[in-house]
Amino acid sequence: MRWAACLVVFFCALCCAEPVAAAGRVECNSIRSAVLGGLGPAFAFAELARRFPEVKAARLRRVLADLKRENRVTRTGAGLAARWVPESR
Repeated sequence: MRWAACLVVFFCALCCAEPVAAAGRVECNSIRSAVLGGLGPAFAFAELARRFPEVKAARLRRVLADLKRENRVTRTGAGLAARWVPESR
């Protein structure tokens, strides 16, 4: 009987892993959309954090870093005065 309980736990973990990952992708896509068009011509990190209060700051920074690496945004300034500017395409 013990093996059956382990099997149920394994399948529950396997089934639950995909929706969590999919939700993360959707979340990142909505953050990217906001950065590239919904926050204005230049914005501070704090504005992005206010727009997505449920998202951890580390994830927001990671999305910004990815967009910067793709040359989709640039950062001007440093620290609290830093502004993120989406590149026009």
